Amino acid sequence: MKTYNFHNAFDSGSFRPKQLYVELFETIPDYFQHYEQDLKIDTTFFKLDKCKELFGQNIETITNEFEHVYSTSKAEEENERWDEDSASFKKKQWPDLYVINYDEKWILSIDYNSITCYSKYFDAKSLISKVLEVVPLQPVVPKTASIDLVAFEHNYYTINSKIKRTEINLDSNYNDDFKDAYKQTIKFLNERESGLVLWYGEKGSGKTSAIRHLLSHTDKKYLLVTNAVAAHMGEPEFISFMMENKDSIFILEDCEQVLMAREENRFGGAIANILNMSDGLMSDIFNIKFICTFNTNIENIDEALLRPGRCFVNYEFKPLNADKSAKLLESLGHSIDKPKAMTLAEIYNYKPEESTSKQVSRKIGF
Repeated sequence: MKTYNFHNAFDSGSFRPKQLYVELFETIPDYFQHYEQDLKIDTTFFKLDKCKELFGQNIETITNEFEHVYSTSKAEEENERWDEDSASFKKKQWPDLYVINYDEKWILSIDYNSITCYSKYFDAKSLISKVLEVVPLQPVVPKTASIDLVAFEHNYYTINSKIKRTEINLDSNYNDDFKDAYKQTIKFLNERESGLVLWYGEKGSGKTSAIRHLLSHTDKKYLLVTNAVAAHMGEPEFISFMMENKDSIFILEDCEQVLMAREENRFGGAIANILNMSDGLMSDIFNIKFICTFNTNIENIDEALLRPGRCFVNYEFKPLNADKSAKLLESLGHSIDKPKAMTLAEIYNYKPEESTSKQVSRKIGF
């Protein structure tokens, strides 16, 4: 094995594998890279013994922790690492790894989302495939969920938007019957081509949080329609827009004004469009689903929306029953003498009139 001072492979504190290759093997290498933003490779898997088992005995490994020996400031180096999720500079979770094979004359550079092979006349692609077969990959859970906001300026268009992923324990935050309604909603989104989901109930009962949870756990094309836009859903321009967005899921929040019985509805064209798109000839063409939430009593909604074959999930969000409310409050650091049914908004913003204990600051949107 050639004796080498690895100090020569560092430039201003950064490791240069191509420069190292030239120094070791006295030729300029080609390189092949496999990159996936969400690979998340745990480089600590590649201990020296493991690398020798995979790549042969005449090898050497270096990690970028070695860089600190040659960096003027460890803190500066850590601050120079960009994290896309937080849009800030951040220390990497695992060190970069460099594997040097002296017999086959290649250098492998492995970090959390890419593998690069520097070599000359060597099958770099097969080597990288071999690494991907053995390394334990940790799936990345996105920190955001995607939804397109429908907007209008001369014509209708969408704005790609991100919302914070929401993880809710459905068992503790909702009454027992919601779990079945949620499963039916998932089944409807996966199996049906068109139709309606109606989620309704008093304010603060958890409808919006359930929507966020749904978006965070399903990979679908969602479009959010505000009330201002929903009022114009009957216009020809909006129908053309829906044609451009076939096979989508339209979400209408707090849309009772749009769904009111037609004899009392100022937006008759909008509800007619929803009825036609959710069950009828137009539904076969557009394949559009609707998830509608509202606070009013179901009796105030146009009865045609409830027809079997059009409405596949019809669920009322009620205050969490007394037993569940008490248990959820206890998990948040509160205890009450006389449990009662409460909305999630009341529970997560609970402020006892007399309490000597410090209230836990935890918020959730509803």
